[in-house]
Amino acid sequence: MINKLSRRLYFNAVCPDPLNIPDGSFAITQPTGGATAYVPNTVVEYTCNNLNTHKLTGVATLTCQADGTWDNPQPLCDLIGKRVFVFVILFSGCVQHPKQQ
Repeated sequence: MINKLSRRLYFNAVCPDPLNIPDGSFAITQPTGGATAYVPNTVVEYTCNNLNTHKLTGVATLTCQADGTWDNPQPLCDLIGKRVFVFVILFSGCVQHPKQQ
């Protein structure tokens, strides 16, 4: 009885739709053939739309697990140089202050 129930739960498990990420997209890489539901062993792969301005942060490939969850969180497409620019502004503001002598 337990084996039949666990098999049925495994078969009916479906992962939620992958989230769209800003400046990126995803595609189903397995199974091929136009799957309409994200069943266990479905693999999606994320990419950034413009690799000259953005880089993927996180794991690019997500796999739907038997319990209906993805094995990793969705990645992000970060703007290249964004953090360096903010650091320069903060650093410059700390070093130069016109009223200090």
